[in-house]
Amino acid sequence: MGMPVVAGLSGTTARMLSAFKWLQAGNPLDFRLAIMGWMLTSWDHSLYEIFRGSQIAGVTAGETTANVVDMYKNVPPLTAEELRTKVCIDNMFPHEHIYMKQTQESDKNKPQLMEPGSNIVSTGKQKYEAIKKEAAAPGTNVGLQKQLTDAGTTATDVMKRLSPAHAVAIAGYTGGMHDLLNVVMTMPEVVARRSIKSKLHSRINYYIESWLLDAKEFELSKTGKSLPKEEQERKQYLQEHYEEWIASLDPFKKLLLDEADKVVQTDPNQPIKAMIAAMKPTRDSLKIDEVGDKLYDELKIHANMTIEGLMNLPPVNNVTVYRGDWKANTSWAYSSNNLTFNQFTSTSRDEKQAKDFAKRYANSTVALSIPLLGEIRSSYPILLKMKLTGKGGRDISYLSKFTSEKEILLMPGTKFQTDANGYRWDSKEKMYIWEMTEV
Repeated sequence: MGMPVVAGLSGTTARMLSAFKWLQAGNPLDFRLAIMGWMLTSWDHSLYEIFRGSQIAGVTAGETTANVVDMYKNVPPLTAEELRTKVCIDNMFPHEHIYMKQTQESDKNKPQLMEPGSNIVSTGKQKYEAIKKEAAAPGTNVGLQKQLTDAGTTATDVMKRLSPAHAVAIAGYTGGMHDLLNVVMTMPEVVARRSIKSKLHSRINYYIESWLLDAKEFELSKTGKSLPKEEQERKQYLQEHYEEWIASLDPFKKLLLDEADKVVQTDPNQPIKAMIAAMKPTRDSLKIDEVGDKLYDELKIHANMTIEGLMNLPPVNNVTVYRGDWKANTSWAYSSNNLTFNQFTSTSRDEKQAKDFAKRYANSTVALSIPLLGEIRSSYPILLKMKLTGKGGRDISYLSKFTSEKEILLMPGTKFQTDANGYRWDSKEKMYIWEMTEV
């Protein structure tokens, strides 16, 4: 089960606790803490072995020896908060220390994680340090204090609940890992592995085209020319439908950038499609599928740490959040009185941000003009307005890489029911509006 062992089950613990009970000297759980203080610090026995000796003596209080992570977090009579703030080093339980070490490890001969990358790790640590300073001197960071107040919490409360490892994992979710994490959480392994590889290939293709367009525009500008209209529109589309680069693809970045420059400089006037085709041999030489296989196993670790951190945060209550999306005419996704989100789902306190996001889809779908019927589109923008009632929403704005997004994350399984006048077409906004309440 991965339990650390030193010398076998602790017979000394069993004998001493039995004697303590016979003498009726007080609370056996308090005496067990004293035994831990003696044996753990001198490494005579591991926590698992002390717990097993305690079970032999009949001294138990809901602790577990079936799961190593839960075992460290549950040491009665101490609470998880007392353990985190008064026993743990840097507010981290052992598995959190291991996670942080592996996210920062630079030696490839030692266990290391490709994601979320040094920039995100630094962001998460900085966010956590800011909260730590605010907890020590409340009111010194007015902006952070407001974010925490809006989230229904305080810096002191966050310090009791979260570790730097949680901050890094949540910051990683708000970066480029979010869609990959959802794949791992919602799909069977065979399908998930295939999907991750597909997403990595898609991201590489996105950046090849983006870099080529940028390089071509730069080269043409030297001669007073500009991109053809079709390519200008394509560049704008790519910018509006942004795909974030992720650390696991870093080994390919310089190679692709250098190759893009060479292709453009060969003939900056050739069509972008020809440039993309010219880069195909380089792209095909990359070992993206190997990265995908390694990344699948790693993402499960990130998912566990992210979920653990989010579950420690207070649920958001009596707040309306917004999400911009699109609705296909043939889709059943938004065609019911009830809605359940089966994966992490991002929302925002900011209605304008959500509307702007939804409007991205207004001009990106096929529209047909039919006599008498008018315009018929294959899909429409939709704005979800969701009132949270203290169940599945978690405010992560103060931990997010993008604080301005005012993000509230919906946990998998969060359910909503449509309000009485909840589903309608807004002719002014030219989008569907769907109002609902969390149940």
